[in-house]
Amino acid sequence: MNNTIKVSVIIPVYNVAPYLSECLSSLMHQTLTDVEFIVVNDGSTDGSDLIFESFAQKDSRFRVIHQSNQGVSVARNQGLQLAQGECVAFVDADDFVAADFLEKLYTAYSLYQVQIVTACFTSQVDGQWIAQKISIPTARVFIATEIHHDIIPYFLQGDTLNSSCVKLFSRAFIEHHKIAFPKGMTNGEDALFCLQAFAKAERIVFMDYSGYHYREVSGSASRNILAKNYLQQAIDTLDFDHQKYADLQLSPTRINHYKAHRYMEAIYNLIHIYLKPNATVSWRKRVNVVRQIVHHPKTKATVHYLSKDLETDASGYRKKMLQCIRARFLFGILALTFYSNYRNQYYK
Repeated sequence: MNNTIKVSVIIPVYNVAPYLSECLSSLMHQTLTDVEFIVVNDGSTDGSDLIFESFAQKDSRFRVIHQSNQGVSVARNQGLQLAQGECVAFVDADDFVAADFLEKLYTAYSLYQVQIVTACFTSQVDGQWIAQKISIPTARVFIATEIHHDIIPYFLQGDTLNSSCVKLFSRAFIEHHKIAFPKGMTNGEDALFCLQAFAKAERIVFMDYSGYHYREVSGSASRNILAKNYLQQAIDTLDFDHQKYADLQLSPTRINHYKAHRYMEAIYNLIHIYLKPNATVSWRKRVNVVRQIVHHPKTKATVHYLSKDLETDASGYRKKMLQCIRARFLFGILALTFYSNYRNQYYK
């Protein structure tokens, strides 16, 4: 370990030329200066290399690594192998951070003597920057038993803690437990890396600070809805053996319960994404996808498994939607979604 480097920041880059300068500039101007920036070029072909090479010429803290296109997990793992800092952080090349981002996280890391610091982020939604809010207490240390009982469920039932980019990790801790990003995955690699890390951690802390700015770019679910099979991604998450992968200290029943709720939340969200007005995809195609979601055996089985919970916990709108999904009443689903979109001014 190089004792003069407090944080190694790993930035995988693949064809993000329009956003890369803002990202790297935000890192170069960090108030914490004892840092290194490891840029891993994952086979970019859009001129991104010219941008990060220019930063490397201006600032010796930038280290540039080239590899053939192998995906973000391989790129991040390559960065981890080369990191020399006391801590490691990850930044996606189409995002950017506040000037005090690394200083805030490193100060918390030193103050609380933890292995993981987790902050919040802001995301761009319909042109507006919205700060993430989490219900987890901040500025207090969670120990191992609390992490397994109170924090791990967040990974199983939603996406709140999935991102590796709003966290600071002890590098010695990551190396000791041989934690790495899973290869060969196109979705969910962040969540599994973080799940492993949290399951092994003995001390973590959360911060009420949103210094990471996540940018939604073309290719996301809401903008490119037929490019990926998002239903299959939800099914893969439901079927994945999280307990075996991360050696979780939760009962299989509790794990399955959390994951079933996560799957239903994904179904609700996908229905709204596919039925939201979209000029590039025909109405018929979008309705057909919703029909496939509603009629899928996994959806039917999960609704049956959670029937009592969903009836009890759901609001009036959600309860009606659940009833339509359970009955596979497509017209009712369309009517409810149209009403919801109208209220949200998508049709105004």
